[in-house]
Amino acid sequence: QLKNLKREELAARLARLREATGNAAVGFTETFLEEDFDPARHDRLMAECFGDDYYGREEEEKPQFEEEE
Repeated sequence: QLKNLKREELAARLARLREATGNAAVGFTETFLEEDFDPARHDRLMAECFGDDYYGREEEEKPQFEEEE
């Protein structure tokens, strides 16, 4: 019963991601969310989803503010 509830929760999250991104595939499946976290796999997936357009950019310089007294 708890497992079914968790599965429904994951399905709802995927539905929200699909709606927000406008991408039916979202880049991963419900099975991916149920598996143990693998940092290397996560990095590969993020690179595939976002590519060099996102990760290849230099960070913008942070604004400098005068210190308050």
